[in-house]
Amino acid sequence: MMTMRLATMLTVACHVSSSTTSSPHHVPRPAIPTRTPRIITGDPRIVGGSPVSPPRSYTFLISVQDSSGFHFCGGSLIAPTWVLTAAHCTTGDEHQVEAGIHRMSSSDSLRVKSTIIRTIKHPRYNDDTLANDIALLELREPIMTYTPIAEIDESDGFSSTSGEMMTVAGWGTTSENGFSSDVALTVDVPIV
Repeated sequence: MMTMRLATMLTVACHVSSSTTSSPHHVPRPAIPTRTPRIITGDPRIVGGSPVSPPRSYTFLISVQDSSGFHFCGGSLIAPTWVLTAAHCTTGDEHQVEAGIHRMSSSDSLRVKSTIIRTIKHPRYNDDTLANDIALLELREPIMTYTPIAEIDESDGFSSTSGEMMTVAGWGTTSENGFSSDVALTVDVPIV
């Protein structure tokens, strides 16, 4: 049961995707969003949010990219050579990942790339319903500069109750049918 709750929570995080404190299990709470975030009815996408502050404070946040470096999905670094993402992001176009991005349009020495060598989709993933929409990406080069997301342990008091708020981050759209954000965003959304 905990595995399913963890998978659900991380899948939601990947749709938009460490703490700014020293506690590895603390879920950071962002400042008041600049616009009201919402989940589009009938669609699991999250819209809106506020810029991640300070930049790169979500050290596990990953950009999944095609061979030209074009960002098309987010993910979470869960180990130096493993990224968790949504299965619908694994269409065969995924080629590399990049960590340490705050603003997509600017490059700097803090960004780290790694090539994807293997993709593992959930065995019961359904492309039509998006059931079990979770996948792992194995990386050729370990990402050692950034910290993977901490494992969530139910014995630490974490529980995932429907309707409870959680924080997600990524480069999602800033308006319905809009373009992806150039800057990493963070927002609180209810667990579904």
